[in-house]
Amino acid sequence: MKLKFKRFLIAAFIGLLSLNIALTYKANFAQQEAYKVIKQEQTQISDSAFIISEELVMSKLQSKSQIVSLQQELHTKETMVDDSWLGERHTELQLHGTYKMGLNTKDIIVKHIDSNTGTVFIQLPKPVIISLNVPYDQIEFDKSKGWARLSMDEAEEKKFYKASVKQIEKELIKDKELMKLANTYNESVIKELLFMIPDIKQVIFE
Repeated sequence: MKLKFKRFLIAAFIGLLSLNIALTYKANFAQQEAYKVIKQEQTQISDSAFIISEELVMSKLQSKSQIVSLQQELHTKETMVDDSWLGERHTELQLHGTYKMGLNTKDIIVKHIDSNTGTVFIQLPKPVIISLNVPYDQIEFDKSKGWARLSMDEAEEKKFYKASVKQIEKELIKDKELMKLANTYNESVIKELLFMIPDIKQVIFE
């Protein structure tokens, strides 16, 4: 009787041990399966990551033909000196208005795109004058010298005005400090546009 009871205890112990091993294996197997599912989902997310293409970048940049980044008021003076048998005549022209500077987007070059770091390398064109607005009805003519000479007539004034506007355009483009400032503003606007695209983290100008 005692021998049978011992055998019963041994059999029960072996049964419990087997059940415990089975449950442990099942739990480990479930964890492995869960890990596989998570890993697979992560792989799918990685494979479907946003791709930064040159076409996408240029599409964003060329959404407008021109970008205006800088606008300033203009107050300047031009002087014309002409001579005749009655002597020299000096005429001063006071001009007031505004000008806008920026760039033509068709001239932007995308040099390289590093999708791993989200870096776009850009080459910008030189700043250009987008508009120069000097209203004719706001200018002032003044004959500063030539007492024996009559002041300019309307035709002379308009000719002087047109020549002065062209001269102002040349002077703006030749102003190195102004061009440097306009280029800084151009870079700032380009960065703002490109940072709207997902995954672009840095813009480097070459």
